[in-house]
Amino acid sequence: MSLRPPSTSTESRLLGVLYRGPEQTSSTTSRRAGDRRRGRLRAAGADHFSTPTLLLKAWVAQGLSELLSSTQTAPSLGMRHNASSMRQRVTVITLGVRDLARARRFYEALGWRTGAEDDDDVVFFQAGDMVLSLWDRSRLAEDSCVADAPGWGGVTLALNLGSPEEVDEATEQARAAGATIGREPAETFWGGYSSAFLDPEGHPWEIAHNPRWTLTPDGGVRLG
Repeated sequence: MSLRPPSTSTESRLLGVLYRGPEQTSSTTSRRAGDRRRGRLRAAGADHFSTPTLLLKAWVAQGLSELLSSTQTAPSLGMRHNASSMRQRVTVITLGVRDLARARRFYEALGWRTGAEDDDDVVFFQAGDMVLSLWDRSRLAEDSCVADAPGWGGVTLALNLGSPEEVDEATEQARAAGATIGREPAETFWGGYSSAFLDPEGHPWEIAHNPRWTLTPDGGVRLG
């Protein structure tokens, strides 16, 4: 199979958009940008090109030059480029459980919803822009390359709410669902209001109101 270049009529239509700009565009900024580009092409001798193909090549070369220039000057505009794929965020938290059915019932009793089937060996809950999952504790330990030692694992989950009254309400919901309340709602030493409970598998949760943090409309939290 051979590849052939576009017809002259196709080139002309492309050039009509690229060189003159879309006729329906009413933006003064777009027209001025097009004028500047045409001026640079003329300065480069583009008016002397005899075919639409050569003119198109000149336009592409000019566009690449502008793209490279804007990329190189980005730091001067206060922009930061981070090439790392290890972003500053958490997308999934997996809790290791010994009784998956019991753990699932507890979180569903809190009002959480999952699309997992009854016989699934892992349960996912959509939690805002992240996911909370429940999985067999021994399998999670093996998969995570750690020893399944008893006791607290050094991690506490937390839910931030907009007022002390909401903390009280959420604590009562957890109590009714079967949680063990470790600390009743009260003012804290850091100037907020919180409680703490353990889910049936012993995972600790803090329910807190921090007046120094900002809650987003969808329930997320922002520092400050």
